[in-house]
Amino acid sequence: MLVDERRENERLEMRLPLQVVSADGELVDLEIVDMSSDGLRVKGDALSIFSHDGDGKQVSFELRISAKLAWIEPQQDGTFELGLKLEEK
Repeated sequence: MLVDERRENERLEMRLPLQVVSADGELVDLEIVDMSSDGLRVKGDALSIFSHDGDGKQVSFELRISAKLAWIEPQQDGTFELGLKLEEK
């Protein structure tokens, strides 16, 4: 199956740095290549930290984004929408 056939939802291409801490505590630099509403595509040269043996095992990790508030706008329903400017760490 081709990479482009794996997700049904529209993808947003990007180049966003991502740091992952491996099980042994190693900090690994990766890059988010694209994102959709149900997944991410990540690129890097140390992807062995995600052991993939074909069993469909779930991988869990925390994603932190560094950003500055660009704008904020109150909505008629009492909620707020805001824009965030992503920053490289």
